[in-house]
Amino acid sequence: MADLLVYVEPTLIAAMFGDPMVPGARVLLPRDRLPLEHLGTESSLFLVTVEHDQVILVATLDEPSGDAIVRARDISRLLPRLGCRGVGDVVGWGRTPRILPPEDADLLRYELGLALWEAAKDRPAPVSPPVAISADDSTAAALLAAVFRQPACDDARIVYADYLQDKGDPRGELITLQIARSRTGGAASEREQALAKAVPAEARAIVDYLLHYELRRGFLARATVGPAPVPAAVIDDPAWATVEEITCDELAVLVGRHLTAARANIAGPQLAALARHAFRLPFQAIAGTTRTIMNVQYQMGIELQDPRDWQAVMEVGGLAGLRALAISGDVCGHHMIKRLLQSALGDQLEHLEVDVEIADADTAWWRGCFDRSKLGRFALRLRYSDFIIEDATCAPTSEIRAVLERNGSLLTLQFDDVLHFRDVTDVIAALAPLGHGLGRICVEIVGLPQGRAELRLQELIAGLRRRFRAVSLVTGCRWRGLARWASRPATAHR
Repeated sequence: MADLLVYVEPTLIAAMFGDPMVPGARVLLPRDRLPLEHLGTESSLFLVTVEHDQVILVATLDEPSGDAIVRARDISRLLPRLGCRGVGDVVGWGRTPRILPPEDADLLRYELGLALWEAAKDRPAPVSPPVAISADDSTAAALLAAVFRQPACDDARIVYADYLQDKGDPRGELITLQIARSRTGGAASEREQALAKAVPAEARAIVDYLLHYELRRGFLARATVGPAPVPAAVIDDPAWATVEEITCDELAVLVGRHLTAARANIAGPQLAALARHAFRLPFQAIAGTTRTIMNVQYQMGIELQDPRDWQAVMEVGGLAGLRALAISGDVCGHHMIKRLLQSALGDQLEHLEVDVEIADADTAWWRGCFDRSKLGRFALRLRYSDFIIEDATCAPTSEIRAVLERNGSLLTLQFDDVLHFRDVTDVIAALAPLGHGLGRICVEIVGLPQGRAELRLQELIAGLRRRFRAVSLVTGCRWRGLARWASRPATAHR
């Protein structure tokens, strides 16, 4: 069968792959929402969508029964070569599955850095199923227990991988490949991707309750827990120990005795409940869950309204290890932010991120908060309001992230879409109080602006240079902030 390309709505992409998408992650696709019945064993499926005037190749699928591999690559410049006139025509062009000629499929594989498959015989060799380790294999059990006791240590994983390889279990090769890549960087090889398609035997019971998951260094590392209640026996599974980031609404999972995740994406009530917990919990960074606005997925700050819940959070309790927090300024207001920064939690935080409408943001007030606090890093996610988007009938679909850093007194501004400005002068005037007295400013643009966006960017930079002594520009960035919080190795919390 031939290779296929199909356009998928952004809302479905967000539901399937989460936000932010993680290149290399594996996702099981819903068979009822995609044309998987048209995909043969000798063909590939390319999923594309449109985000911020860019065509994104979201994922590829090489076997109907396997997992899709997240790619998250901008292929806008390839459209003419694929037979599509431009970004505006992609929806109609790709909504019906398109059969790709071999040269077009090879072009996409080349763009992704994949090998070119001229025939089925050139595909990676099939991966043998993992060998089931018998219950009486005490050596394997002891080596696996050592991994779970020391989830930050590679040595225990390497010893376990060697043992699996001696037994002929391909899981050993996967662990070895992913550990090597974690040290050198770079993209996953086709062999690693093929091996990673198998559900990890060590976490099989947990995976049944996950919407999405990702393997790092051979083990479960990123987990999004689904809506179904997780049984107590699964919560007590030691395989949770290797999870580094968890998205979850179920309190029992979050306080499970084996979980040592440094990062959690949760709702407001869960934050208060964690603060009231009797034991110190492992979380170093906490943010809210995602929300869809006008078909765009946003990572939200924690929304907490009840003053009693805020009081519990500010008294720290089980959050004694928390160093980075993202909250919604729209919900809690100035007065609660001020109290937080003066509280025990404010004393221990190193990084605070506040999500607020730019029209309501008194940026001079926020700069004063930073100057009076002990924070090393303070980020404002300023969402566009009606007075600075071109069509006031639209909901805000873009944002600015302004980051103040104590080290070097530098203001960094990240923009995800400069096309939405009606007048960049308004934006500069709104942001100028944040950089008062600093002199230096760094502007980072998510993606690579072209056409009208590039002209608007030049206008923005020229305006900033009239207010600041030194303005540097970096393009092609990804969002930084709490999502890029560099966690320290976690320890057991019992």
